[in-house]
Amino acid sequence: MNPQKKLLICDLDGTLIDSSEGVLSSIQKACELSGIKPVLSLNKELVGPPLDEMLRIATGLSSPETLADLKKSFIKFYDAGECVKVQAFPGIDQMLSSVAARGHRLALATNKRSIPTMKILESKGWNKYFIEVETSDLVGGGKQTKTEMIRNINSKIRDCSKAVYLGDTHWDFVAAKEAGIPCLIAGWGYGGSDFQELATVVMDPIKMISVFEGF
Repeated sequence: MNPQKKLLICDLDGTLIDSSEGVLSSIQKACELSGIKPVLSLNKELVGPPLDEMLRIATGLSSPETLADLKKSFIKFYDAGECVKVQAFPGIDQMLSSVAARGHRLALATNKRSIPTMKILESKGWNKYFIEVETSDLVGGGKQTKTEMIRNINSKIRDCSKAVYLGDTHWDFVAAKEAGIPCLIAGWGYGGSDFQELATVVMDPIKMISVFEGF
């Protein structure tokens, strides 16, 4: 094992990309199709949690049947093309290429499903960077948790001296902690920079590299 080689496991939404446009437009279209009026303004503050939670928060509904139908409609619109309406955060392309060029490993653990995840990676040209990609629907009937994803990746990639998770929300911090690895919080993402007391917050993707290598 190369003691200098480390594993950076990345979250996707709010960490590498701003996917709010496609997510919010799909929620809006799904609600319109079902005749449901969102109880909240559909803005970036809604984006971040798993899809089921976002739909529940956006609509204020609790009926499992209604939410399940709404989710099916969301998936139809999202997978048909809304999913690639994303923007990489400034500096992310350079961050990914620099981490790989320094000999480290990169993996992805996201609450997204596999179909939109792979479409996004292909559209951004990022497939070449990630040696493992874990999504919510790979196992467990679409209910794989972020903690399980991180553990699965860690168990598969054994040639690194340290694994670190890069996310942007409290859920990411908790998942990394449960999986037993340190967490870096992307201060540029959806979660902002409100985690100084919990985890190391980095405000710039390029500066993140030296922090990551310091673990």
